[in-house]
Amino acid sequence: MYSHAILQLRVAIENRVRDGTKEIDVLSWMGRTALELVGQGGLGHSFDPLVSDTKDEYTDAVKAFV
Repeated sequence: MYSHAILQLRVAIENRVRDGTKEIDVLSWMGRTALELVGQGGLGHSFDPLVSDTKDEYTDAVKAFV
């Protein structure tokens, strides 16, 4: 069974390439997904819904801490 974050990542990338070939920053998406998995699994908090390219101050603070 897949994690909710993995399914969200799949949908987000599918939405970006639906209209044809586009360049995707995979490193950024993997970092966001890793943070989301740690947040959901270890802390019980969703840091990044993985549905838009928006920034979240709390997420930025956690990334800066690590």
